[in-house]
Order: sequence, then structure tokens, then C-alpha cells
Amino acid sequence: MSVITFRVSVVRVVSVGFLSGLLAGFLTGSTSADDALSSLSDEFGSSASLAEWSRIHQVEGWNADQLQVLDVNTTMPGALVMRPWTSTWYQDYRGELTFKNVTGDFAFTIDVTATGGDGFGLPEAAFSLGGAMIRTSLGITSPEQWTSGAENYVFLSVGYGFGSGPCSPGEGPHLEVKTTENGVSDLCITPTAVASAEIQIARIGPAVICLYRSPGGAWQVHRRYARADMPATLQVGMVSYTDWFKASTYDPFFQNGHVLNAALGPDPSSNPGQPFFPDVQATFDYARFASVSVPRSLAGVDLVTQATDEQLLSFLGEHANPQPNPSDLNGDGIVNASDLAILLGGWGGALHDLTGDGVVNAADLGVLLGAWNG
Repeated sequence: MSVITFRVSVVRVVSVGFLSGLLAGFLTGSTSADDALSSLSDEFGSSASLAEWSRIHQVEGWNADQLQVLDVNTTMPGALVMRPWTSTWYQDYRGELTFKNVTGDFAFTIDVTATGGDGFGLPEAAFSLGGAMIRTSLGITSPEQWTSGAENYVFLSVGYGFGSGPCSPGEGPHLEVKTTENGVSDLCITPTAVASAEIQIARIGPAVICLYRSPGGAWQVHRRYARADMPATLQVGMVSYTDWFKASTYDPFFQNGHVLNAALGPDPSSNPGQPFFPDVQATFDYARFASVSVPRSLAGVDLVTQATDEQLLSFLGEHANPQPNPSDLNGDGIVNASDLAILLGGWGGALHDLTGDGVVNAADLGVLLGAWNG
């Protein structure tokens, strides 16, 4: 039965008074109180949403795509998947960043799993991880404008770092946190139970707070940084990188502007005999943006040096990770005619029941229209 026929049937069974009430609420704009940043969020339910993200190699004019795979709702239903070529983020080395520009204070939360490049197991190549990053734009549009010592960013990622790397983490899986200021990177690798986590980076004035939650665990404050150097508008998004030992055999400028794989000929590596070993697939289940409200009790408190973890967790972590609108049935971040068609297509059944009464009916239609924001 067509969607149009379903819609006619719905109108016949819903009283005029009830439907008028629903439409009145819909037309008055019941979602006006929504977080202004929520429109940037992506549940990765539609491949079309990839076009809403920017990519650093395009914005800066490098034109060297460092990802073998980048797609939404294709390789993995309901997820964004990144699979990089040999590439890295360290000092002047720049890898993949898929991002949106955000101004002011915010919290950015992702759910990411890192596997080997084949989609299974733990990555084996050194520094093969995926995570969240905030970065100061270089303000360049071509490689000719690039200068060393200009990178400024913070990231937290999960996957496999290096067992004897900074902070001596031992065998993986690992978390890697890194702050880079004027091209100088300071990093720490720590062990974690699994290569999967919800990761959050919050920027509040000069404070940058990195948090994570392992599956089934509680949110934890991982690191805090004072980054007064960062401007009002930042690039905020997702990173993945792999195969440090090969990537580091290239000059940073060359690595930043070339796809590093066996197609290079000749290979200008300082160790051309070392094989390429890209070995990570980062799968992101969602990417959510939220405004941050600091409690009045913390007014004037330095969030980097004075606030306790408990105080930070009182408004960050789960409190800054808005759940998706249940009326967004196709996961594209907007409640509109596409979601209405899905709802009407399931009329009378249990699929897409929004009220929990076991059947899709007029009450569910009311919920969806009340959440309409498209």
C-alpha cells in the first residue's frame, strides 16, 4: 500500500479536533528550545549526511585523500567508517580530519570502535587509532602557504598505540591523548579494556576537557588542558591514522600532501624497504554536538587546575551528550516528511512505535509532529 493511501487512512480515523490540536502544536514550533548546536549532530543514518562534513585535505588544498574508505551508512549500516592509508598526526605531520566548524563553548561526543583494517580484531600497526579532535584552522588553501610549527589541536582516540610508547602502556588496546601547540606534541598512551569507547572533548573558555566511557562503564575525566591560544571557532570532528613507523620515514610536508601506499614510485621514504602496513578501520556510531552550561557553583573556578572530576562530571559526560530524537526515524538529524512517511508506512504495527504502547497510531503521529524541525 502506498504512503499516500496510508495517509488518507490516518486522516479518516483521527478526529478533526485531535488532528487540529496536533497541527497547532506543530505549527507553533515546539522545538524552539532545542540546543542550537544539535543541528550539527549526526547519527549516520543517511549517506547524504556525509556532504555536511568538511575534509581537511580539501579545505587546505592538499588534494591527497589519505583515506581508503570514507562512507556513511554503507560499509556499516548506521555508522561512518574511516579506513586510512599510512598517515599520522604528530608535530607537523597531518592526517585525516573530517570536521565541522564550531564557535564558542561546546561538547563534542563520538562513539567509536577501532579494529584491524579488515574490520576484525585489534590493529597491529603502531599508532592505529580513531577518535575525536578539536583543531585551530591553519587558514591556508594551498600547500604553498603551509609553514612548520603551526599545528594546534587536542585529540583523544582509541585503538592500538605502541606498547613501549609514552607513558609505557604495555600491550593494547589503548587510548591515546595528544595536545599539540605550535607544532610541538605532548602525548600519553594508556591501556583500556577494549578498542571501543564513547569519547568527549569539551571546550569551555580556555579549558579543554577530554573524557571517555568504556562500554558498560561510567564517564571518566581523562585529561585537562589550558588552551587559551585556541580561537573562538575551531575545527571539530573525527580522526583516524595508522602505520607510524612507515609514515615517519617521510618528511612531514611530503606526508601531508601525498597518498602513502605502494603506488608511490619511486618511494622517497628514508627506508623504502619498509613495507606499508595501514591497519585500522574506525567505525563511528554517532557524532553529537551540544552547548555547555557550567553550574553557577563553578563560576570563577579554573576547570583545568581547580575543579574536581566530580564537579566536571556534574555537567559533562552524559549531561553533555544529547540523545537522538526518537522521532528522527531515519537518523538524518531532522524530523521531517521522510520520517512521517516511515511512520505512516508502519501504521497499525509495532515498528516505529514512539509512545511505547505497542502500536503505531494517532498518538505516535502526535509525537512526531510535535518534534518536527525540518
